[in-house]
Amino acid sequence: AGTVDCIGNYDGVLSTIDFKTARSLKEADHILDYFMQVTAYTLMAKSCYNILPKQCVIIIAVENQPKPQVFKVRPEKYAKPLIERLTAYKNNNGEKYDSTEARSANP
Repeated sequence: AGTVDCIGNYDGVLSTIDFKTARSLKEADHILDYFMQVTAYTLMAKSCYNILPKQCVIIIAVENQPKPQVFKVRPEKYAKPLIERLTAYKNNNGEKYDSTEARSANP
């Protein structure tokens, strides 16, 4: 229920790393929620620990594939859409959401 898998160096870059499993290969445009999730973990690392990983890495172990799929993205690409989604969710559920803190952690 929402725990970062790993923050560490990947290819020499401080990264937020999330591990997934899948039955079939994925395309990047089909895993946008994964990118938003790992971006959220990146923003939380900045907010809670004052560290800001420079990239987000999704590593997917796929059944019957000898190597995992690896997707690397920059957190700034998904930070704004993530904040917009959080704001819409909170507002649609009758809660007022102040995204000031999230924006201050924006990479």
